[in-house]
Formats: sequence, C-alpha cells, structure tokens
Amino acid sequence: MSKITLPIDPENIYTELEHLEKMIVGWREKVGKGLPGVDLPAADAEEKLDAFLRQFTGELLFVSGKCNNLAVILSER
Repeated sequence: MSKITLPIDPENIYTELEHLEKMIVGWREKVGKGLPGVDLPAADAEEKLDAFLRQFTGELLFVSGKCNNLAVILSER
C-alpha cells in the first residue's frame, strides 16, 4: 500500500489554520466589545467606524483568500 502525499505539508496546513483562527478570534473579540460609533460613543465616530471596518473587511478578505487558496491546492491533488 502506497503512502498518499499532499501538495502541501500537513504541518503547514495546521500552521495556516492556527494563524487564521487567531485572526478570526481576535476580530470576534473586537466586535464583541462593540463597534466604534455604533455601540461605543466616540467624538469622531464616523472616522473611527470607517477605520475599524476598513481593517476588519481587509482582514476578512485576507482570511477568506487564504482559505480559498488552501482549498484549491488541496482539491487539485
């Protein structure tokens, strides 16, 4: 019986998933504390909310891109 090989090392898969999990958990905690200007009062609420959402959406796109790339790599084995 031959050993199955993957196009990416399982340790790298685990490491990537750990990193992505940390990012998602971090954002879950930030959102749980409240959105600036929406849940939390702020003098410059609109600017703080814009900055928060810009970073949040950017990192969500990063995470989703990493997940998509990993899925594509593994599905093309």
